[in-house]
Amino acid sequence: MNLKEQIRHSIPAAIVVVIGAWVMIYYSIVQWETMKPVPSWDLAIFSELAKAYAHFQTPIVPVKGDGYNLLGDHFHPILILLGPIWRLFPTPLSLLITQDLLLALSAWPLTRLASRLTNQWVAGGLGLVYVLSWGMQGAVAAQFHEIAFAMPLLAYASVAFVERRWGAVTAWSAPLVLVKEDMGLTVLMIGVAVILTSAVPAWYRTCTVIRPGGRGADGLDAAGDAAGNAPKDDAARNRRRGLRLGVGMIVGGIAAFLFAIQVFLPAFNINGVWDYGLSSQDQPTSPDALTHKAMVVVMLILTSGVVGVTSPWLLVVLPTLAWRFLGSVEFYWVWDNWHYNATLMPIALGALLDVVARRRAHGSYVADHPVRQVGVDGRAVMERSARATLASGEAGTAGESDVDSPRRRPTAFPTWLTVPMRHRFVVATSILTAVATGVLTAPYLPLWQATNKNFDPLAAEAKQSDEAKRTETHRVAVAHEVIATIPEGATVVTDLSLLAYLVPRAEVSWAGTSGPDKEYIVMTPTSANQWGSSDAAAWGKKHSKQGATYTLIYNKDNYQIAKRDG
Repeated sequence: MNLKEQIRHSIPAAIVVVIGAWVMIYYSIVQWETMKPVPSWDLAIFSELAKAYAHFQTPIVPVKGDGYNLLGDHFHPILILLGPIWRLFPTPLSLLITQDLLLALSAWPLTRLASRLTNQWVAGGLGLVYVLSWGMQGAVAAQFHEIAFAMPLLAYASVAFVERRWGAVTAWSAPLVLVKEDMGLTVLMIGVAVILTSAVPAWYRTCTVIRPGGRGADGLDAAGDAAGNAPKDDAARNRRRGLRLGVGMIVGGIAAFLFAIQVFLPAFNINGVWDYGLSSQDQPTSPDALTHKAMVVVMLILTSGVVGVTSPWLLVVLPTLAWRFLGSVEFYWVWDNWHYNATLMPIALGALLDVVARRRAHGSYVADHPVRQVGVDGRAVMERSARATLASGEAGTAGESDVDSPRRRPTAFPTWLTVPMRHRFVVATSILTAVATGVLTAPYLPLWQATNKNFDPLAAEAKQSDEAKRTETHRVAVAHEVIATIPEGATVVTDLSLLAYLVPRAEVSWAGTSGPDKEYIVMTPTSANQWGSSDAAAWGKKHSKQGATYTLIYNKDNYQIAKRDG
């Protein structure tokens, strides 16, 4: 593509990325500053990890337990990248914004590909549906998780798969094993998808027309060069390469998975095991389990435009769905919250675009319209040598000029005007299905709360002249007073509400896993169920193993701070 075309296809991608990042960052900032109910302890856990990496320390995370080494929890060495971020911006909010940016940036390659395959308007619509999809919103609402780093990798791998660039697929997929241990199985399935696509001509067919009357980079019925073999040889080499790299990804994915769960994690785990293996015990008993799981599958199929199920790329979701559905944790199964669906989104859209590309290319061949080399806007592209040939009167041979030479990297697609109506109908219906799914489910997703005028109570109450009506503002102010009361570097045990907020200034433990005798105990108004007591000093004395006593030094609006005596 020339510079003008690249800019043209980058415009909708840039708009999508900016809108997605703005919406997600706005949600995260409001969620953080207003101290909304915390979904889990994960943000505090990853904040303590980032804090340790920022100071070149082993990630000991007291939130998980005294002396707990997070290297034995999940295999996520890629999180070492959080160290410099925390060093520059030592707040858990920086992790939330980092995740938002990673999620938004994953829309860039997919939207650009969609623009090249369809047009800018359709690509913009698909991109917005993707960046604000149910999987993305669940991840943002659930706060930071390591899967954020997998999103751009999966997006670029999806685009490379559609373009049949097997080397690029491998390059983008390999780092996935550094994100989390189960991603080794995802790499395995990527290898399977590459092998199937390389082995089956109907699946290998690419979206690039090479020669008049040709069938694309797979070389089927291609006219070839003077010997008639060049396109076939090029395609055959690429397919053989796909088989080799596919096998390599299968072997590498299995090896990475086994290394993580059998060697690395047990070596650092306090119990010498991998904590998250599937067990025959505690199997799900919820009567709604099957319904929840079926809903995830239905939503995934709809997000892929339904036709995405005919793409081998959709097989890549199987490991993620398998461990979730076989697990006994109920929130593994939900479709409208948590972060577990995020990695399904680039795969689903990639599968849809794979089918769109094949339908478009296949249609042009079936219609038997010889398209010599078609630009991304559907207009025939002639290189300088071809125009010179035509100008000299040798128009009869212009069609066989070097503009028809094979291209290693598919960057041009046949015009939709040559595609039979049935293929256009399938593509249009599938895209509309994906877009409609995103639009119709939007009101049921977390980010829809941002449309509520009371979503940001601090901004709403700032307009109130009556101080008595600024209840949320007062609550947040009191919480910040509590945080400021804790000295730098102190050890403190608290509940979920202030867990992450205290990480930048203290060594923080959670009431549910903490050992006794911390220097400070912080109780919040919503913590009665977590503590089993409403008196911080009494709780500290009761759980002390050293016979320590505590004195209440702060008690305001049901926020309490107890300090250990002596």
